[in-house]
Amino acid sequence: MKTTLFLLSLLLLSLPAKAQGGGTDPEKTFWHDQLTDVSVGSSSDSPTDVALSVTDNDTTYTVKTAKGLAWIAKVTNDGLFYKADDETNTANYPHRPGFEGCTVELYGSLTDDSLSLRDHYWTPIGDNLSKPFKGAFDGNHKLVAGLKADTTVTTQGAFVNVGLFGSIKNALVSNVGVWVAAEGIKGNAPNCYAGGIAGYSGNSTIRNCFVSGDAGATITGEGSCSVGGIVGDNYGTVENCYATVDVSASGSKSIYAGGIAGTNELGHSITSVYATGKVEGTNTSSNYYVGGITGTNYGTLSKALALNKKGLSGSTSGSGNQPYLGRISGYKGSSSSFSQCYASTKINITSTPDGSYFDGIDAGLTTDLFLFPTGGEGAVWTTSGTGTPPDNLPKLSTFSAVASAGNPGQPALAKAEYLEELPLGKEGNPYVIDISSVSSGDSKNQYNYSNGLITLLKPDSCYLIKGKNSSNVRTLTLTPETGTPNDLSKPYHLYAQAGCALDTLLVPAGTACIIQGDSLRSKSCQVRGGTLTMEVPVVLEMPKAKGSSGNYWQYSSLYIDGGSVTVNDTLRAYVSGGYGIYTQSSSKLTIGSKGVVYAYGSDRGCNLFSNSQVVIEDGGILRAAGGLDALYIGSSSSLSFPAIKWEFYYSFLDDARLTLKKNGGNEVAATFSEKVFGSYFTEAESFAANVEGNTTVYNLYQEGSATPFNGRVSINGQYATTYTNEFTAPESSGLQYYGYVGLPMEEFTTPPDSITLTNQYTYRVGKVDKDTHFDNVLSCKVKKLCITTRGTNHVLLKGVTITDSLLVKEDAFFYLLDNTVNMLGNVRVEHGGSLTLNIGGNGTLASTTFANSGTFIDRIGLVDRVKASVTSGDTLLISRPSVSGTAEVAPGGKTTLTVAGVSEQQGANNTPDLTYVYDWQEWKEDTGWTFVSFGGSASLEVGKGKYRCKVAYQLKDAGETSSAYTALCSLPVEVTEKSAPPYIPPVVSYYTVTLPEVEGARLDKTGSHTVEEGYSFPFRLTLDADYDRSQPVVTIDRRGTETLTPEVLADGSLKYRIRDVEQDLTVSITGIVRNDDPTATGSVPAADVCVRSFGNLLHITVPAPTSARLYDFHGRLLRTALLPAGSSTLPKPAGPCIVVLGGESFKVGD
Repeated sequence: MKTTLFLLSLLLLSLPAKAQGGGTDPEKTFWHDQLTDVSVGSSSDSPTDVALSVTDNDTTYTVKTAKGLAWIAKVTNDGLFYKADDETNTANYPHRPGFEGCTVELYGSLTDDSLSLRDHYWTPIGDNLSKPFKGAFDGNHKLVAGLKADTTVTTQGAFVNVGLFGSIKNALVSNVGVWVAAEGIKGNAPNCYAGGIAGYSGNSTIRNCFVSGDAGATITGEGSCSVGGIVGDNYGTVENCYATVDVSASGSKSIYAGGIAGTNELGHSITSVYATGKVEGTNTSSNYYVGGITGTNYGTLSKALALNKKGLSGSTSGSGNQPYLGRISGYKGSSSSFSQCYASTKINITSTPDGSYFDGIDAGLTTDLFLFPTGGEGAVWTTSGTGTPPDNLPKLSTFSAVASAGNPGQPALAKAEYLEELPLGKEGNPYVIDISSVSSGDSKNQYNYSNGLITLLKPDSCYLIKGKNSSNVRTLTLTPETGTPNDLSKPYHLYAQAGCALDTLLVPAGTACIIQGDSLRSKSCQVRGGTLTMEVPVVLEMPKAKGSSGNYWQYSSLYIDGGSVTVNDTLRAYVSGGYGIYTQSSSKLTIGSKGVVYAYGSDRGCNLFSNSQVVIEDGGILRAAGGLDALYIGSSSSLSFPAIKWEFYYSFLDDARLTLKKNGGNEVAATFSEKVFGSYFTEAESFAANVEGNTTVYNLYQEGSATPFNGRVSINGQYATTYTNEFTAPESSGLQYYGYVGLPMEEFTTPPDSITLTNQYTYRVGKVDKDTHFDNVLSCKVKKLCITTRGTNHVLLKGVTITDSLLVKEDAFFYLLDNTVNMLGNVRVEHGGSLTLNIGGNGTLASTTFANSGTFIDRIGLVDRVKASVTSGDTLLISRPSVSGTAEVAPGGKTTLTVAGVSEQQGANNTPDLTYVYDWQEWKEDTGWTFVSFGGSASLEVGKGKYRCKVAYQLKDAGETSSAYTALCSLPVEVTEKSAPPYIPPVVSYYTVTLPEVEGARLDKTGSHTVEEGYSFPFRLTLDADYDRSQPVVTIDRRGTETLTPEVLADGSLKYRIRDVEQDLTVSITGIVRNDDPTATGSVPAADVCVRSFGNLLHITVPAPTSARLYDFHGRLLRTALLPAGSSTLPKPAGPCIVVLGGESFKVGD
């Protein structure tokens, strides 16, 4: 490629109309006007300004001069890119606008490691939001010196983006320093984003950069603006950066000004930064937001140090406007996060801040020791100065010596100018423990030491731990608060510097500990009644755990016994030989909204013992893996979240990756890989993850396969004989368990000659010597199937057809999928082999012949006949056992069922007598076949129900060195109860009782009344005053005439009762006459009265109507009657009686 000189006229054709900084000021010249002779070309042609190199993986533009950097800006701002059909020379342009997919780097051999822009004003790279820089910019640890920019746009609604870059999108800017000229960086527009590195950052990363400048150098924004020392508005990531320039924002609408960023937006982060410059904001009619690090933080801010000793200031002239000033951030959003944010006590704030600001923690001279680590993996900082500790603020170590010397590279800033000495033991000046060198206690730093045990002595204090011992045998423990109160209000703040390592962290009862700093590594952590909060990444790893049985703390990475642990960052708990996390009774593990827990144990990843609980806040993540079990929930333990567990029973290679997605979607819900569990991933056979509830359905995939895994459902700890690739989460909380997870067996276009099940969940086809994992579901057609699996192999049959033979050499359990037909061909179980047909499905099974020389058990009851043998020519033909007995019993009765084993000797008769074993079972609707007699007799007394008997036959050779065990089930027998006679409800009859109306008496009931058969009918009669001398005679027409005897009540009325009504009855009442009627009291002449006894009757004759009363000899009234004139009869009482007629008495004998 030839070097090309770009003509000014060509460039001016694409120059957009805009007002550049200074307007018509003739004193200002701009770099974009200096490109008439820019030299750009292939590296092989040695261009002067920009060298282009192309490889298979990248296109790199190496910038050698300021003019070359201006060309990068011009191409970006004008949206220029290569066009194959363009007649102009565009061969040196990138293939996509904004250098997307390209790398732009500063030349590695720049003079003094810097590229000077002092000669002209700078037009930012990507000065328009619609045409951002999209590539990777590597400053190669060089300095862009003397940058000055001044851009003004007055168009209503217009945007200005100013800095080394105006706007970047999906870009990476790294390893560059910017030295701002005294003229500063200025942006003025209705909307303005201004920053030393970039005005606006969208989904981009700014890493390992600094911004400094001449005395008084200021980054200024006017309008509605976000202004920062590094970036104006951050929608990306800023890490390992610092700024020493001043920042100023002003306008009539909301303004945001911060030492690092004007605004850090929601979901984005700034970490490992510090700022020293003055920050000020002025607003005439709205709020202002001013902070030492950010004006406003909606995202994540961590490891930040505010050193703005010249102060933070803000002013507003509008009424009701609010000032938001904070040493760290002027405003903190509701979803923002702050971690390890420190501010110098020398910062002066000129006005009273609003309640939403964030000040952070007081910083002392030692603060940067753990905020900006100079050692360990990925460290990019270095100390400077001569003191111990170094007396200057840290610098970026990746820059060359010349650039770092402040000539004109990184500034040398004395810490004492920005930080004060704080009281020892406070967060800005913690006690220090160097694990690598500790050999005795230290009263100054408040800890004791003995035999590898470091004991911290002061609660409510801060400790910085760093280094690691060569043998890594150091246990750190805490002294409880005085009186060990229940409310732990004086926690230990434990700041762990990167690279720090312990053997064990012990948190006893009565203590609280908060782990902060960079990160902590330890073999284990034991929380024994205390509380522990993890605010930074923690790794707990025991590669070779061992200990006594039951001493779980000896082989658990995180052991919680009656205490609580809260994880707000990333916890990795790995152990080989035990449990990743083990919780004892009444323990609690909480995973915060930003917490992530990865737990692995060769036994169990996460073990929740009795009465323990795990809580995950929204956004928290739990991923568990285990060699035996990923997540175990003990009795009375609980999960407050929904989770799913998968059991594979085989492990994966280190490059495998398991991905969980919602059914029908591509959104990844969880992953399991070596990245998550390290080298332990290849040892895990069980995985678990917290998931979204509401019975959400998921699929699990192995990377590279579009086919999801299958698994069998576990209900109440039992596997159903159904499988699925749709894994359903619990409704709201709890653990759903899927076992026997694997990919389906390959589909065969032509039935293979043979398939061998070589191991649990592996098979081979034909003579291939490679095992393939699968889900243990057989649904193919094959000539021969051979089982050589050692151990328990649970195979689900889904319509398998074996055209020749099934040979069982080892162990297998067969389950039948519902509604499937399975053909097994000629089945033979060899000596040492075992085949069990297990209950669980409702499919069918058939075989041509069935021979057993090992162990065969039919728990389903589908096999009728088996040939059992242990020696050649010596065969026992075993048939299905039969059951006899009465199948019908009286209600609640019992009957005896008797089973008989059926066998027939074939060939040589060398078999000893058989010993039968009888297992009786009863069918239960909820549990299926349930044992009621195990190893009992051939007979069983039973009641109503359905029964069967499994009969086991043991066949041995003459020397009893070899045996064949066969167990078959009888057909079910249902015992019923005899039918009882049907219940016929009684027919209820009703009769009518009719009462008359009588002159001289009142009845409480008159007319007709309905009475149920067999019941009594009472009524009352009361004589009127003019008739009260009458002797009423009340009769009913039952059995001729029946006279009713009254009961005289206290009020003189008469109560009558007709008992046992069994027919219609009419009541007659006589003998009621007026008191002045002569017959009422008159006597009857004796000559005209006759009383005779005949049989059971009394025959009485009277000349006129007369009242009659009958008494026994004791004077008791037996009955009364009103006799008409003439002859009448009355029933004769038993025994002698006295008959009184009017005034005459007659004695009647027996």
